[in-house]
Amino acid sequence: MTPPGGSRIKVEIEDGRQVVVVPQDNAGLTRYLVAVFLVLWLSMWFAGFWGAVNSVIGGSAGLFITVWLTGWTFGGLVAMRFLYRLMRPSVPERFILGRPRLGYDSGVPTFQVFAGFGMKHQLEFWRMLFPKRMVCEFSQTELATLKLRESDESNRLTIDRGTERIDLGNRASEIEREWLFEVLRSEYA
Repeated sequence: MTPPGGSRIKVEIEDGRQVVVVPQDNAGLTRYLVAVFLVLWLSMWFAGFWGAVNSVIGGSAGLFITVWLTGWTFGGLVAMRFLYRLMRPSVPERFILGRPRLGYDSGVPTFQVFAGFGMKHQLEFWRMLFPKRMVCEFSQTELATLKLRESDESNRLTIDRGTERIDLGNRASEIEREWLFEVLRSEYA
C-alpha cells in the first residue's frame, strides 16, 4: 500500500496490522501569537477575579459584583479551554486494518484560530473547542456502507453506523480520500 505521490498519509505496521495514518492540518505560527495574548489576558483576568472573590468573601460586594463574577468566571474558563486547545498537539486520524473489523480513531484536529465569521462559524468554533473523538471498530455490515460520495465542493468518504453517517478522512485531500476508499474497499470487500 503506497499512498499517492506527495501525500502526507503514512502506512505503518502496529502489532502485526497495517495502520493508515492521516495527519491533521498544521496550526502554524498564529496559534503561538494568540496563546501569548491569552496568557497575558488571563493574568489580568485572574487579578480581576481575585479582587471580586475577595470582595464577595469579605461581604462588601453588591449584587452587581456577584453577578459579574459569574460571567467573569465563565469567560475565564472558556479562555483557559481555548488556550489548552491552542497548545494541545493534534492527534492524527488512524485506520487499523484488522480482520474482520476495521479499527478507527478519528483523532483530534488542530484548533483553527480564525475559522471564519458568522453564526455557522461560531457553532464550528464551539465544536472545535470541545471536539468529539471517536475510537471504535466498524463491523462487516457497517463496512458494506462505505461510500465515496461526490458533492459540489469535493468528495466525502462516509460509513454508516446505525443512524449516524460518519465522515472519514476529513483532513485528507480528494485524491487521498479516493486512495483510502480503494484501500478500504479492497481490504473489506
